[in-house]
Amino acid sequence: MSAISVCVIACNEETVLPRCLDSVAWADEIVVVVDAKSHDRTETIARTRAQRVEVRPYEGDIQQKSYCCKLATHDWVFVVDPDEVVTPDLARDVQRTIRRTSDTNAGFEANRITYHLNRWIRHGDFYPDWKLRLFRRSRATWRGRNPHGRVEVDGSVQRLVGEIEHYSYVDLRDHIGRIQSFSDTAAGEMFDAVSPLFVKPCKTSKSVVFPHLLTGEIMPSMGRIRNAS
Repeated sequence: MSAISVCVIACNEETVLPRCLDSVAWADEIVVVVDAKSHDRTETIARTRAQRVEVRPYEGDIQQKSYCCKLATHDWVFVVDPDEVVTPDLARDVQRTIRRTSDTNAGFEANRITYHLNRWIRHGDFYPDWKLRLFRRSRATWRGRNPHGRVEVDGSVQRLVGEIEHYSYVDLRDHIGRIQSFSDTAAGEMFDAVSPLFVKPCKTSKSVVFPHLLTGEIMPSMGRIRNAS
């Protein structure tokens, strides 16, 4: 019989983490990586329910989840966020699937449903929301750009029966704040990716030069943009 490790990353999640971990108590192993900046009871709660808990500085969603999966003992891993709950139907199908799956199957998607503003959202961009969460870590690679990475696997991907319940937003204010936070992270990642190509410090003055965008031939008067400092 195949064994499975559930992997969770968390930061200041004391209000939702117990519900999440209780929903995956059937797993052979639970691994939780806690953000070092977490200042509530997240680590304490994790240690009462998980087989392995580590505290680590947060370097990004992709890096944190990749590290968490590497700590798993078993090849089959099931990635769950702390604000999610695995329904009984999904839990049964996960356990049944890894017992019967063939070597060609490298991963499985689960459908996620979001609870927002006192209702389940079953339309629009919210639903269906298929996520590749169950996979063989020996055949998986984390890719993408923070804050939303993705897993790519070497092999076929199928779908599971059941849902992941996603309790993502406390209220509309929290929703807007989350969008802003994700946008800031994504903007920072994009800037880091392109800045070596487009932004070079000028050696002769405190300036920033844009050689690929603002060339002397195109906009000679705007070849330099002064720093505020």
